[in-house]
Amino acid sequence: MGMLREYIFDNFKLKVISILIAIMLWFAISYIGESRMSVSVHITLQNLKKNFIVRKVEPDDVLLTISGPVSTLKNMRAKDIKVTVDLSMSKSGSNIYNLQKSNVVITKGVKIEEIKPDYIIIEVGRAIEK
Repeated sequence: MGMLREYIFDNFKLKVISILIAIMLWFAISYIGESRMSVSVHITLQNLKKNFIVRKVEPDDVLLTISGPVSTLKNMRAKDIKVTVDLSMSKSGSNIYNLQKSNVVITKGVKIEEIKPDYIIIEVGRAIEK
């Protein structure tokens, strides 16, 4: 028992300082650093006119490259990000929409680095009423 007590309390100040430095380094790396990640996000379509239906969306998902604080990115999931396309101006047939950062709704403090592909093709047709 005496040997264990000597092992713990020998150079006690040095051990406490070592633990404090380790905690500060862990905090700096985990919460202050910037990181990048890629996320596949499903496209949400909005404001389609009543007499139209969406026949085809190509592609259904886009790959976003985002960057931000490690503490924010480590908890982020694809469901936390929305990529929306406004179809209020769509016409019957194939419509090409360029995707921009303004189409993406994301947590504050996270930057959108890249959207792949940067366009989608949506085929819209008239709804047939019976």
